[in-house]
Amino acid sequence: RHVVLGIGVNVSQEETELPQHAPTPAASLLTATGSAPDRAQLLASILERLERRYDEWLVGGLPALHGEIAARDALRGRVVTADGRELVARRILEDGRLEGIAPDGEVRALDSGEVRLARP
Repeated sequence: RHVVLGIGVNVSQEETELPQHAPTPAASLLTATGSAPDRAQLLASILERLERRYDEWLVGGLPALHGEIAARDALRGRVVTADGRELVARRILEDGRLEGIAPDGEVRALDSGEVRLARP
């Protein structure tokens, strides 16, 4: 059992430096807020918060974080593509899998893979 986490944060890119035709609109902290934070402070803040969540995960596993994860589920109710198939994302299960409903009504739980919004 493993968890792989990937994070990307656009910090100081100007509007003209961001992809213009990306499937999901791109932004940076500069374009979103009008100022770019100090990168070292931002990194320290992100790592501190990740470490806190990691410690919670070590003690209680994913169920210890499930409520917070579920509350921030941006896919719930949206049409997504996973493994070349469309699903309506239903919820994140306590074991971390994404549950979705296929067009034929079958409920499926995805163990892994890339999930994209089908209609951003």
